[in-house]
Amino acid sequence: MANHKERKTVVSGTDFITCSKRQRIICDLHNKDVDIAEANERGGLAISQAATATGEAAKANERASKAELALGVAQKEAAKANEKAAEANKATEQERSERLKLEALIAPRRINAENIETVGTALKQLGKHRVTIESYALDSEGSILAKQIRQCLEIGEMDIDSKISSRLPLGDFALGVEILSLNPELANKFAAAICIPEKLTCIIPAVVYAPRAKDAPPNGGFMPTDADVYILVGAKP
Repeated sequence: MANHKERKTVVSGTDFITCSKRQRIICDLHNKDVDIAEANERGGLAISQAATATGEAAKANERASKAELALGVAQKEAAKANEKAAEANKATEQERSERLKLEALIAPRRINAENIETVGTALKQLGKHRVTIESYALDSEGSILAKQIRQCLEIGEMDIDSKISSRLPLGDFALGVEILSLNPELANKFAAAICIPEKLTCIIPAVVYAPRAKDAPPNGGFMPTDADVYILVGAKP
């Protein structure tokens, strides 16, 4: 009887141990299921977050593409604007160049005060000579230039015979500043001194005839005076 009770107790204990193991296994399985569920939930959240990030990245790429497109359009517009500006600058420079040419054509010939001293000093180096200076009547522009050249001659201490505004044109006007001398070297030196500083147009005939020479032509190359140098301020070329 006693043995029977002991065996029953042992069985009961074994059953208790077996039940406890099962419960632990069940608990462990339940915990694992919970862990798996939580992991799946975290995985789903991560996937959702990844999808959101992918969507945001796509939007960012779209915005970047639009920005690049807008930048390209802006660059093309800037290039067109630069091209137009270059054309405008070219037109402005061309207009300025044409205006300067026109101003040079209509501007009166003048020797500025500084160059009058320079020309006079250069002439003084040539020694004293008899010089006749003449210009056309009614040519105010040429007469003013002739008076300035006379100032240079005075500084150069030349013996001056002034016939400014006295010549009456017969036929064509002489153009530029004619410098005549029976001594070609002297004529060239006078031309270099007078015409170079202000870039005046000086004309030196290749052949110059003596006054009253029988074979002299009626116009260019004829010395109308007995002066060493004859200067005729003609009309502006």
